[in-house]
Amino acid sequence: MRTKGTKTLFLRRRLEMKNLLKFCFQTVLFLFFVSICGITFADSYSFSPVNYPGSLGTRPQDINNNNQVVGGWTYQATNEGFILSEDVYTRLHPTGCVYSSAISLNDSEEVTGWCKPWGTGYSYTFFNGTYKAFNGVSDVFLDNIEGINNANQVVGSKYDNLISRAYILNLSFPYSGWKYFNYPDSKGTFAEGFNDKGDIVGTYLDTANAPHGFLLLNGGYSTIDYPGAKTTVPNDINDSGRVIGYYTDSANFYHGFIFYNGAYSTLDYPNSTNTLLFGNNDAGLIVGYYDNGNMNMGNYQYGFIATPVAPEPISSILFLTGGAVLAGRRYLRKSK
Repeated sequence: MRTKGTKTLFLRRRLEMKNLLKFCFQTVLFLFFVSICGITFADSYSFSPVNYPGSLGTRPQDINNNNQVVGGWTYQATNEGFILSEDVYTRLHPTGCVYSSAISLNDSEEVTGWCKPWGTGYSYTFFNGTYKAFNGVSDVFLDNIEGINNANQVVGSKYDNLISRAYILNLSFPYSGWKYFNYPDSKGTFAEGFNDKGDIVGTYLDTANAPHGFLLLNGGYSTIDYPGAKTTVPNDINDSGRVIGYYTDSANFYHGFIFYNGAYSTLDYPNSTNTLLFGNNDAGLIVGYYDNGNMNMGNYQYGFIATPVAPEPISSILFLTGGAVLAGRRYLRKSK
């Protein structure tokens, strides 16, 4: 015979189970919404090699939204540039250069790079099979073009009276939009990369000549210093605002880093001694290179593409829903 107390307990258990099922349904609905919106929970990466055929060292510098990669390669005393497109490597080396490297590219496959002949070095662009040297714009010598975006703008830096000044410039001839900028009260500013929104990252020297990273966003400067690092070098920013680069630790080893939404994280190639990150695209792919203790030798550096690894949406739903059910069952046991 069911007593009044037993009936009350039964009704309470039924209500708790109803609430649990409701919670599980809401969890599944939320995770389904997350999955169809393309939101991921990825915090790990897979690595694929980028090594120019026959080289002793390969140093990727940038990746565009077509997943094409540019950089430099080394064989003994040879240093030249390359572009990697659909698993095919193409040599980039302007006539007359002793040393060269490709530095950046946009989605139209316009490449910027650096050339060192026997005389003074200069920056160049490469587009539709044609090299174009930058050995003078107005009265300015552009010796370091570091980035190019899809608006056909470039950023870089030049030395003026032994002080580095950063600049932004429209490549469309005649050159326009020329603008110098410097981190406030700095002794030198070096622009390293930027995105299609015009956000710029780079480094500056403070009044004590100590290097720091910076972000120029909507006309305002902020410092980027990896916590506890001796030096921090931001190299690129994508259209989502994710900054990548490298820093040195107290033992002078190099580590890759990501700065996004105000948070820092380290990204190192597995089991490497040093890792440096140089470019990232809007899909989250990152290029860089690593070594095992030969960072200053030029050879024996190995390039890579780091690709975000996200769990399958259905797997995530089942995993988190299962966790919610287990948590609910534990709660019911405790309430007995």
